[in-house]
Amino acid sequence: MPFAPNHKEAEIESIQGYSEACKLGRKHAQMFVAWVKAQPHQVGNNWIGQILQGGSDGAEKQGYVAGFCAQLERSLVFGIKTV
Repeated sequence: MPFAPNHKEAEIESIQGYSEACKLGRKHAQMFVAWVKAQPHQVGNNWIGQILQGGSDGAEKQGYVAGFCAQLERSLVFGIKTV
């Protein structure tokens, strides 16, 4: 993930449990929003689709996706309120 320079695919794989995966998903979504804000020319390259397709199946993957999407929703609502 270009927005998480220290990220390794194993980071998601080594998570233990849904709750921990949600936290990492939220953290990565915050990093993603900041990255897109700084690099608007990257919009439209389907980064979110690629992020959500990666990793394994199971509770950890579901938790990561849930946390990532929940944080994106928060960011969207904040952005909508400030427009």
